[in-house]
Amino acid sequence: KLVVFAAQCLYHMRRWERVITLCRRFNAVTCFQFAITLLPLAIGAQREICTQSSNAIKRTEAYMEQANQEYTREKAKLPRKLLRQLALQGAISVPEQLYRHRVAIYEDVLQRQNRLHAAWTGWLEALEGAYLRASQAVPAATKQLQQTRVALASFVQQKIQYAQELELEQVPVNEIPMKERVLGALSAHLKEGYKKSIELLRKRQTHTFVVQALHELGNVHWLEGKGKTA
Repeated sequence: KLVVFAAQCLYHMRRWERVITLCRRFNAVTCFQFAITLLPLAIGAQREICTQSSNAIKRTEAYMEQANQEYTREKAKLPRKLLRQLALQGAISVPEQLYRHRVAIYEDVLQRQNRLHAAWTGWLEALEGAYLRASQAVPAATKQLQQTRVALASFVQQKIQYAQELELEQVPVNEIPMKERVLGALSAHLKEGYKKSIELLRKRQTHTFVVQALHELGNVHWLEGKGKTA
């Protein structure tokens, strides 16, 4: 939970490289046991890096086009007599010298950018392939637990939002019973989901996930003020 929370914080801060590094190292340490949870974050971060790389390539190409346009304008301003003299001498004009110098730099930068973009795209494909293989290997019990955790996140957000609105007196009195019934129904559905997940996980004897699911279910009961049940 701590590692996933840290990865989410880094993702929110747009620290793409650190997100990928954290996910890769944690997966290596845990033998990819939590790859199905962390790989989507790494894939999203790598996609952002590829997008930034593609934008950088487009900017370099735009600079090359701008340099070409400037050279065309400056060349049109040169007198024909000077152009004939330069042609006879086998020399080039100052605007052309500047243009060639710029193009040489831009082409070198563009070549490096294309190599990096190809490498980053290949890494993105590798991450997507790893996630596809990991998702195909995930049993039904683990998928059920993942879906229940998504429902838990949504329930907690709604619960916190409702508590804040109550504290600020933003909820009309006549809507309070209705919202409490909605939260109660969500809580009941969430508990049933956790019970089903725990039952499936126990059948597969995945004790680590059983402990995690029981702990999360206890937190739900504790959030509702049911300390003994928790």
